[in-house]
Amino acid sequence: MGQAWLRQIHANESNAAEAITEEKIFQARPSLINVAFSMHEQRLAVARYGKFASSEAPFWSLGVLRRTFEKIIAVDKLKLYLHIDGIDEIDSTPMEMAGLLCELAKNSNVKILAAGRYHAEFRHMFPSNQALNLHELTEMDILRFAVDKLRQPQILELLECPRQFLDIIKEIVCSAQGVFRWVSIVVDSLIRGSCHFETFQVLFNRLKEYLKDLDDLYNFLYGHVEKRYLTDFAFWILCVLYTTTQGSQYMPLCTATPGPQYLPKAKRLTTVDIWIAEQLARGNDTALSMLMVMTPKERSQLAQEVQLRMEARARHFFDFGPRSRTVKFVTFAHRTVFD
Repeated sequence: MGQAWLRQIHANESNAAEAITEEKIFQARPSLINVAFSMHEQRLAVARYGKFASSEAPFWSLGVLRRTFEKIIAVDKLKLYLHIDGIDEIDSTPMEMAGLLCELAKNSNVKILAAGRYHAEFRHMFPSNQALNLHELTEMDILRFAVDKLRQPQILELLECPRQFLDIIKEIVCSAQGVFRWVSIVVDSLIRGSCHFETFQVLFNRLKEYLKDLDDLYNFLYGHVEKRYLTDFAFWILCVLYTTTQGSQYMPLCTATPGPQYLPKAKRLTTVDIWIAEQLARGNDTALSMLMVMTPKERSQLAQEVQLRMEARARHFFDFGPRSRTVKFVTFAHRTVFD
């Protein structure tokens, strides 16, 4: 439940309707909807869900969220357990978020498990005897992952002694702060560097130049996309963004750009959809008819070619999930990419 609640105070995430339609508490206790939300708020949520609301309609604020919870926990004999992830990723200050959680936790019928990256405000507001440094608990998992991935002949052959391998592993584990996405990006970079026969010092410098914060790291990656691929990169970003933000305040921005105007109005985007949009954007009006006469094998090869191109030119920005063995859904690789 907690993650869906937090979505309402993200300035750039899901809309208010999803809080009503996806909340398990309201599915189990529909009578709470009238307790928690005014009729105006309910109409706004339904309108957003049906995509009839203006793109300027406001997202729910932290203040509205606080008042809503106050109404819910006032219900007799109602016990809530909130598992909230990403409390550092909201569109408010850490102190405001921590203050809201502390207020809720004062009620004996409310139990909260919250997770997020470190902020001094969280350490100040939350009791030290009720906190865990999760990144310390994942160090061994990160260590095993890094060792397994980097223990490859082409890397070991570049090192002069085992100590250099240990230095690389130690730097990764100490810098990761428990964020596996950061680790996977850095490890992949080192493997690619070894394919160019980079020495230990070059590899280690490559590792050191990567910023420790995931947001900063993705900004760094944005700035290092090869210029010749920037047009393709921007096209793909806008296509995935369009699909991700349908019905939100960001949709008009996306539909005004090349690419999204050629996409189907669907919640899931496939590699074949990307290919069609690319062809139509280039003026190839026969793309759909070409697709219709393709054999399954030809369509499979087309989908794989699109995926390989996206993975090579925009590495770490997109994930490809299964739709079938050949055609894949395309999403952002991480919430940070969307931001």
